[in-house]
Amino acid sequence: MAFGSEGELTPVRYVGLAKKRFGQHFLRAGEVLQRIADAAEICEKDSVLEIGAGLGDLTLCLAGRAKEVIALELDRRLLEILEQRLRAASNIRIMHEDALRFPLPEGLRKMGRPRKVVANLPYNVGTRILMRLAAYPSEIDLMALMFQKEVAERITARVGGKAYGSLSVLLALHWDSCMVFKVPSGAFRPSPKVESALVVLTPLERARADVGDPGIFQTLVRAAFSQRRKTLLNALQGWLGGEKNRVARLLHWADIQPGRRAETLSLEEFARLGRAASTLWQKGFEIGLDEAPHAQDQNT
Repeated sequence: MAFGSEGELTPVRYVGLAKKRFGQHFLRAGEVLQRIADAAEICEKDSVLEIGAGLGDLTLCLAGRAKEVIALELDRRLLEILEQRLRAASNIRIMHEDALRFPLPEGLRKMGRPRKVVANLPYNVGTRILMRLAAYPSEIDLMALMFQKEVAERITARVGGKAYGSLSVLLALHWDSCMVFKVPSGAFRPSPKVESALVVLTPLERARADVGDPGIFQTLVRAAFSQRRKTLLNALQGWLGGEKNRVARLLHWADIQPGRRAETLSLEEFARLGRAASTLWQKGFEIGLDEAPHAQDQNT
C-alpha cells in the first residue's frame, strides 16, 4: 500500500489534538493527499520542505515519492506522534520549527535541488508564511500550498476581479500561480467552516517588471488597496503623510489618472508607480512635473 493511502491515515483518536490557536485542520482524505503530491509533481529527485507536518499523513505521502522530506512542526504535542509514525521512513527529517522563524534562505539552501515546498498551511498564518517564502523565488522550484478558498482566490486573481488585491500584485511580480483544485471542509478534521483550495506557484526566471525600490513598491501597493473603494488620489494620501499634492505629483509622474482605483491597475502600472515613487522619494518630491518620464517623451 502506498504511503498516504486511506489505510495508513493516522488513527482517529489523534484528530482531537487539533488546536485552534495553531489554526490546525488535519487533512484526512487519502485521495486528496495523493492529488497534492501529483500537483507538486513530486518525484525521486525532489527535496521537499513540508510546513506544518501535523499528524504526518501528507508527510508520508510525500516521502513515498521524494528523495527527502524536511518536515517542520511547531506543536510540541505532535512531535512524538510524528517520530513514531515516520520512523520507518529513512528519508524524512522532522524539525521542531516555527515556519515564521525558520531561517530563510539558509534553511532552503541546505536542501538539494529540485527544491519544492508543500504544505497544508495553518489558516491563521498562511499568508504570512507564503510571503516569507515568496521573497526567495531563486531558491524554490515549486510551491504547492493549501489555503482557505478565499485566500487562494486572492493569490490567483487577475486585474479587475473582485478578489484582486495587494497579495495578487505582489506575488505576480516573481511567481506564476494557479488554483489547481478545491477541497470540501469534510476532508479535514476538525472540519473548518469554509472550503479550501490548493495553489501551485512556480517562480519566474526574472521579475515581470522593474518596480524601483522593492520596499517602497510593497508599501505603496498595500496602501493603494487598503481603501479600495477610494480613488488612488485619496487612498494614497495617508501613505504620503496626508499631502494630496504629493499624491497628485506621484500619479502624474507614473502617468496614472488620479480618479482610478487600485483594482483597475495592472502589475505594469503598479510598477510605474513604484519607479516614480522611488525616484520622487529620493528627491524629496522636489522635481518639476515637466521632468516626468512621459512628459519628456512627449517633448521629444
